[in-house]
Amino acid sequence: MKLTYWYSSSMTDSKAYNIRAKTRKECVSKRNDEAGVPADYPANKDTPPESNQYSKVAKAELEYNGALDLVIECLSEGGGYWEEDKGEYGD
Repeated sequence: MKLTYWYSSSMTDSKAYNIRAKTRKECVSKRNDEAGVPADYPANKDTPPESNQYSKVAKAELEYNGALDLVIECLSEGGGYWEEDKGEYGD
């Protein structure tokens, strides 16, 4: 099985505060809300350079064998942060 999601890493706080979402558009929207980007900022644009609380949105993919395997991956030491393994793809 494969899990795909989009994320934006917190640059000022713990990895627990990274933004994660099902779609790129949702992730950009959440990141812009958290970063205080004005509502009228174009939705198809990345966060303005002056707002450096979060990284560019990137795609993460995780291969797993089943629900128990996914739980083990999440609860293992360092689990749940697959985006570090993949690197950031940018927008």
